[in-house]
Amino acid sequence: GAWLDRLRAYLHENRKTAEETIQKRIPGLRAVKAEATYLLWLECLTHASGKDVAAHLKKTTGLILTPGNEYGRAGERFLRMNLACPRKTLHDGLERLIAGMSSL
Repeated sequence: GAWLDRLRAYLHENRKTAEETIQKRIPGLRAVKAEATYLLWLECLTHASGKDVAAHLKKTTGLILTPGNEYGRAGERFLRMNLACPRKTLHDGLERLIAGMSSL
């Protein structure tokens, strides 16, 4: 119904915000384009291990992202970010991501 349409639009805007912020402000990451889902995959361009990057982000900023290796070897250089959250939470997470990546 209408609530589902609103939810999809909200999630689409969250994805767009995250992708644009990462592209403009975090050169060490690349957001993987997707047509659906509320999960954003991030490729670590300057670090070989998403697991190490996730540990660093948690330790330095409190941001918890899922290391891609939890989904198999192909995910080794990736992180997964949940976009199904209020915009305030998304912006806070993106600022923590920027700060954490800049201190790597």
